[in-house]
Amino acid sequence: MTFASPLTDQAVVEHEPVTFLCKLSKPGKAVKWYKDGKPLPEINRKGHYFMGIQDIEYTLHIQDPGVHDSGEYKAKVGEQESSARLKVTGMKIQS
Repeated sequence: MTFASPLTDQAVVEHEPVTFLCKLSKPGKAVKWYKDGKPLPEINRKGHYFMGIQDIEYTLHIQDPGVHDSGEYKAKVGEQESSARLKVTGMKIQS
């Protein structure tokens, strides 16, 4: 099992939804998601992270990212992993 399409770095403005997408070489394995080395909960009671799966595509959607969501995100299946960075910048206030 390998990543046919790895995660890619993302940059968004605060409160702009963002989605990480990766594809595996074949279906049937569960992907575990991490942020800065810590596992993300599979059941997210706050509605902040949403994890999806469709055939060989796995997604991690962050609904309302803030600057604190910046960091390294990793998808891991078995010993294989793919990682990417997220940079969230604060909203500019126009005067």
